[in-house]
Amino acid sequence: MRIIAYVLLGFGLFGLSLCNPCGDITPAPTPTGAENFRMSIFDLYNTPSSNIDSVRMVLYVDFLYAKHNLPLASNSAYACEPADIKSQLEWFVDSIHVFSEPSYSANQSELSSHINFSFDNSLADFNMGIKRDIPMSWGSSNYWFLNQKPENSDSFSFKFYFYKNGQILDSSATQPFFIAN
Repeated sequence: MRIIAYVLLGFGLFGLSLCNPCGDITPAPTPTGAENFRMSIFDLYNTPSSNIDSVRMVLYVDFLYAKHNLPLASNSAYACEPADIKSQLEWFVDSIHVFSEPSYSANQSELSSHINFSFDNSLADFNMGIKRDIPMSWGSSNYWFLNQKPENSDSFSFKFYFYKNGQILDSSATQPFFIAN
């Protein structure tokens, strides 16, 4: 009888050792939509600097997920944090247009070519379909930055318009931020 108990205990412990509740077994859910686009502007180094090298913009998006009906017998509890949910902004937005108040550039009213989301990819590239993958992580975002100085030093507020199929999906404005020429 003891041998049977030890064998059952051994199989149980072996089975638990194969279970990794925090591993890659369960895929992260895929978003079905996006809403509440919010932009913020700040100084990267938390110093009173007005140099464009320290100015960063950040986009926050609330991604929507489908509700799943689980059978009553299903156990859906997690013993750890869910996996990092990554999605592409292009799934829900096909263009982003940016304007500033006051005018950032005298020869252009639209500033998508002045804002980069990676080292060498601007929002204009995103809008033209050249570079479409702006990765977004659940609960966080990536930093966007200006690639050109303004014509004049001033406090600028940037207005972002997010489009899907030619319709404005959402818009967001940054707080005013002083940027030197």
